[in-house]
Amino acid sequence: MNVTIGMIVLLQMNCPKMKEGIEMIFGIHTFTKSATVTSSKAFAIIAQVKKYRDRTGEIFIKTDDDLDKSYRKLNAEFEIKYYGAKGITWRIRPSHEIDGCQIYCIEAKITPRILASGRPDYFTAANQADIKFALEKFAPEPSKISSLLSELTFKLNRIDFCIDFDIGKLGYTCTVDEMFKLIKCANIPHHFTERADYNETSHRMETDKTTFYLVSRSVVVNCYMKDQLYSVKP
Repeated sequence: MNVTIGMIVLLQMNCPKMKEGIEMIFGIHTFTKSATVTSSKAFAIIAQVKKYRDRTGEIFIKTDDDLDKSYRKLNAEFEIKYYGAKGITWRIRPSHEIDGCQIYCIEAKITPRILASGRPDYFTAANQADIKFALEKFAPEPSKISSLLSELTFKLNRIDFCIDFDIGKLGYTCTVDEMFKLIKCANIPHHFTERADYNETSHRMETDKTTFYLVSRSVVVNCYMKDQLYSVKP
């Protein structure tokens, strides 16, 4: 939050044409509900999900390896996605061990705006009404792909908040690179660092020119251009 406020103040100081500042829209980008199961139940759920996939063709299953090879493989991770705009992504992954028994975590990452509207709306932040409607629409979904999923109690364990602002209100045009050069001048709070990845060409760690991605031990702050990120979405 401090970073975002700093960016807005900095933008106002450098944009004399912008008298009223940038309109900021607060909302929720995604939230995650999860439950834990034993490894045997996790693989039984995967088996049911495979049958649903083969019967309906509505979902696909992603793993690090081929599904048949990784099935029942220790520490295998599975990601279940829907074709089209559904607003739900399932993830089944190892979590921890209890008395030598592997416990798996089943997560449902929900994009409430998409689930509520049924449209690929990647730009609008979800409000309270969207959240309520999305939870109602999510309720019957587990039982559709697996009867075992419907027996679980899913608890909310993560919320990704967002603040949207339109740089078109700045009063002048600029490139994405110029905008992020300005944004990157904002102060970075204590305990945060900007993420950098290894560049194979320059052989050094470099930050992304089109995002401002800050990480700490428990919080991520990511500022990015929505229209560029989602322009390739169907």
